[in-house]
Amino acid sequence: MEISAQQMEIIGRQSFRNRIAYLLSQHAMVIVDPSQTPNPNSDDLEFARKIISGARLSLNPSMSIIDALMPVLISSPNVRSTVQEDSSGDAYITVTDAALASQIATYWNFFATSGF
Repeated sequence: MEISAQQMEIIGRQSFRNRIAYLLSQHAMVIVDPSQTPNPNSDDLEFARKIISGARLSLNPSMSIIDALMPVLISSPNVRSTVQEDSSGDAYITVTDAALASQIATYWNFFATSGF
């Protein structure tokens, strides 16, 4: 199976979606907590609030911001290399939460300034 098909199969799994949502929310909570981030950038703060509130895309209200970020995150360097295929052809992923959290932190400013 092509890597893109494997990645989309994984995105469709609720367990992976829950991991991404949890880690995005965890990072967002650091941004909005003044004891951890005393002077957050306004874009970062606004984006963090959207993640925490479960905001939807303005151009496509049926899709959450987190759903829109999934293809970007699964194709990122820390994640893409951990997508595998078992002997029956099913895709699986071995990425750790630490690697996912690192990728979220790396992309946070890009996400925050991309108009979500």
